Amino acid sequence: MLPRDFFNLLRDQKGDGFEAFIREHMIPFEADMDKPMLGIAPDMLEELFEQVHLIMLVRLLVSRSLPRVCTAVGL
Repeated sequence: MLPRDFFNLLRDQKGDGFEAFIREHMIPFEADMDKPMLGIAPDMLEELFEQVHLIMLVRLLVSRSLPRVCTAVGL
């Protein structure tokens, strides 16, 4: 597990180069937790196994009422 403030620590370390560092080292991709091998194509899996050192799971709860909530609070 990464410390909670991992990205803040990294931001402090990299300074103005933080965003460039993230763009160079992190590649977002979609996966489906309900499918075998996360629903990732075999060729992509092979590339992941060869090149990836860390996979971070970031989940977003999607709600149909969210647009109304965001409007109500002024977002």
